[in-house]
Amino acid sequence: MSFFALPIALYIASSASAGLKCGDYAPQHMHVSESEKFVSPDCKWTVNIKSDPVGNNPAKGAIVGKNGKILYTFSVKRDAYLYWTSDNKFVVVDDLAGSDYNYVFVRKLFGKYKTYSIGEFVKKDVMAKIGVGSDIYHYYPKYYKDDERYFYIYVDVDYMTARNEGASDCLLYRIDKRTLGAIDLLKASADASNCGAQP
Repeated sequence: MSFFALPIALYIASSASAGLKCGDYAPQHMHVSESEKFVSPDCKWTVNIKSDPVGNNPAKGAIVGKNGKILYTFSVKRDAYLYWTSDNKFVVVDDLAGSDYNYVFVRKLFGKYKTYSIGEFVKKDVMAKIGVGSDIYHYYPKYYKDDERYFYIYVDVDYMTARNEGASDCLLYRIDKRTLGAIDLLKASADASNCGAQP
């Protein structure tokens, strides 16, 4: 549990018993300036976002079970997108964190609870694709979708090549859900103008 879990405990407890309507699988836009609640499609989990009233700090988030127990706490620096996976086993937060990067994490909801930064997970392969000596200055991993076996993410990367030339790539990866130990590059394009655009 992170350092800000206790200050939002009452907020979490009240929302867990609020009888909110079950959500759906459409992407949910989380506004960093607003306190919001998002219920999973199976009604077993709630993601609560509590904004900073002054607006100077990241919004605080928590994943909460039906019994009010906190599974995981996190923060979002800017507006973010929330996704419930089609098998109801994971929640994904795509934090549009800064002008030069996104942060995407996946949290497993059942079994051995784990949190994965899937943008960082594929970064080694991205570096291999763009070439030794390249210098990344914009790195935007973006969650796309899931199916029974895989997560799919786009990576929009802007970089300077070893020859000091500006370049951009749009890369589509799939990641094995079962182990998060296997990735495949499905598509690569030098046109990154609309790479994995959010809905």
